[in-house]
Amino acid sequence: MTTRGSVVLVGHLSAPGGRIKRAATAASAVFQANGHTTVLLSTDSPDHDPSDPAGWGESLRRHLTSTSAAPPVAVVAVGGDGTAHVVLNVLLQHRQNQAQGQDPAQDTAFGLIASGSGNDLARHWASPRDDPERSAGRILRCLDTGPTVMDVGQVDFEDGSTAWFATALCAGIDAAVNQRANRYRWPRGSAKYVVALGVELLRHRAQTYHLEITEPGSRLSTRRELQALMVNVANSSSIGGGLGIVPWADATDAAMELFVVAPLTRLRFLRLFPSIYTGAHVRLEAVQIQPVTRVRIRGSHVVFADGEPLGQLPATVTVRPGALPVVL
Repeated sequence: MTTRGSVVLVGHLSAPGGRIKRAATAASAVFQANGHTTVLLSTDSPDHDPSDPAGWGESLRRHLTSTSAAPPVAVVAVGGDGTAHVVLNVLLQHRQNQAQGQDPAQDTAFGLIASGSGNDLARHWASPRDDPERSAGRILRCLDTGPTVMDVGQVDFEDGSTAWFATALCAGIDAAVNQRANRYRWPRGSAKYVVALGVELLRHRAQTYHLEITEPGSRLSTRRELQALMVNVANSSSIGGGLGIVPWADATDAAMELFVVAPLTRLRFLRLFPSIYTGAHVRLEAVQIQPVTRVRIRGSHVVFADGEPLGQLPATVTVRPGALPVVL
């Protein structure tokens, strides 16, 4: 059989329980049966310092810049939104280096074998979850028909650092919930976000935010100062394992959605929370949603994106239309 190119699968292969390694192995077998060579890379290489976020993508970074490795047709994250975040950041940084002439040109697509706890990127694209064989089959079909290009959000911090995200940036109670849920070993899956929310409802207070907002089709920005419980910039439809904050979000429309929840009592927020699963929350006065292409957020809150910690406000979020070819 003639080889159809290399597919690189990247995941936390030594994760407890062996689920990620089994998913990567099963998907690899499907790719190989359809004429692709495969490479399995672990995000937890022996020389990786777990406290260094950049270290999680080092094995992929080395592979992409290796002169002995043929450019892969796809790099596939095996895991949840956090693993997807690591992989797409390495790919986007690599593409940026290519544009600056530091590497030979490559046109590598991003794929996902959704095997994590939140899986919001897979939800948005209606991709299979916890079914590596079906996920691999879908990726193969997308490779045959050609990748789709996906918008990404770019986050720039005042210290000069930059990161990209696929799903949403959180800078309110949603970020605090992510921060707490990431510390939980139990419960697993999306249930840990619900538990973390219950704790944060007792602790979190609305904060003051200063926003500079640029809407699609405009070169001018408007300024707002507000008190908010939740500030989110969404590229896709859900966060936290299925909370559909912006049901109509489109990761290919060259815009993001600014999602703001005004200060609420605990009781009112508890009443609002179930409506996020049904989409009824979008009709509530406390919820404001508007399309943006750029928003600068000033405040004192921690920032998460794709469920991963990025830094501290202030930050500037900009949509990058069609920044990444995807097979999702």
